[in-house]
Amino acid sequence: MLISKVWVLDITQTANMLRITAPLSWPFRARLLTFLKLMLLTVFVSVALYVAFLPSLHLSYRNPLLHHQYRSVYPHLRKAMDSAHAVFIPHSYAPWSQYIVYRCDGTSACGGWADRQKGIVAAYLISVMTERKFKVILTVPCDIRTYLLPVKEDWRVHGNELQGIPSTNVIKLDSEAVSFCNRLGKEKLEDIFKSNVTYFNVNMECVQFLLRNPLYPRQLGWAKGKSVGEVYQVVWNSLFKLNQKTGNHLRTFMSQMSRSKTLVCSQIRVGKSPTIPKDREINTLEHVEAVWGFLKKYNDSNRYHIFLTTDSEQIRDIGRSKFPDLNLDLKGHIVHVERTTGNHVCDGLEKTLLDQIILSTCDVLIISESGFGRIAAFMRRTQENLYCLNVANITRCTEKSPEFTRGPW
Repeated sequence: MLISKVWVLDITQTANMLRITAPLSWPFRARLLTFLKLMLLTVFVSVALYVAFLPSLHLSYRNPLLHHQYRSVYPHLRKAMDSAHAVFIPHSYAPWSQYIVYRCDGTSACGGWADRQKGIVAAYLISVMTERKFKVILTVPCDIRTYLLPVKEDWRVHGNELQGIPSTNVIKLDSEAVSFCNRLGKEKLEDIFKSNVTYFNVNMECVQFLLRNPLYPRQLGWAKGKSVGEVYQVVWNSLFKLNQKTGNHLRTFMSQMSRSKTLVCSQIRVGKSPTIPKDREINTLEHVEAVWGFLKKYNDSNRYHIFLTTDSEQIRDIGRSKFPDLNLDLKGHIVHVERTTGNHVCDGLEKTLLDQIILSTCDVLIISESGFGRIAAFMRRTQENLYCLNVANITRCTEKSPEFTRGPW
């Protein structure tokens, strides 16, 4: 009935128009009739296409790797991969081509994965505050584009996009980075980053200082009231998502889990060990005994899963032996992305990315003295059931606890 009414209306309107144009000569009327037919055809085709493709209009805001069956069966997978919670940051650009580029391509040291994350998030905030385009060049030990894709903003460098543009390097590492981050909280950033292209690399946590800078209230309006951890969440989820291959590896791991069980996780960094001999010593086997003691109360395979990530194969093996019926293990080599070389380093980098994502989904999380663990805790979007390993003690902690960060990191 509705369709017939529409057709009657169209015919009536067409007839009225023909009456109005009756005084016109026949050639003009013939052309008008042809125009009206084309116009009606265009309308019908547009409506048909709209109806046909309406369901796909929302796909760009969902992770295509997250099939609906996994949403209902594996809540931790949903938490890890669903980016619907992401708050995209207002980022306007100046009319000329200026860039802040986080670069880690072998021209200087970069640090571990967490050091690189700190540099990327700081660089992005600087690009927002100075209204410049943001790019990432991260090719050491492997190209990060092998695992990650853009979400809202395309951070990839395309072709010769940056060639021929005047550039400078701002590289601040370790102790030099501490004083530099302090400057970022006080000074006008345009006086520090003067070139059209600034290649940037810092391995210390600068976000806390950038948020204090009083000169950019408009650009940082979206961050008002947010903690440093919440800013990391927003920035990272606005920039990166897993590609199909790496997402499938995460999905395969998560399929081992039961939705009825609690996921208990521990991130244990020991530093120097046979696995990564060039690192500094952070925790000993005696310190790690506190973790095993803490996890004993969850040694019930009917109620819990245990996930352990570490930089030591020895610790990995001990965890497997102590909790054989609960242990979930993400296969792959343990690497330090700055210090490990060899054929397996790229697989190890992917494992590093996925280890941190899994930690961000844990119901109970223990972290050690490590930026890797801290950023995983940021990404959990809650500080409930968060514990810190401090020497040989495990204590309840939050982002603001002295046990969480002991000085600059």
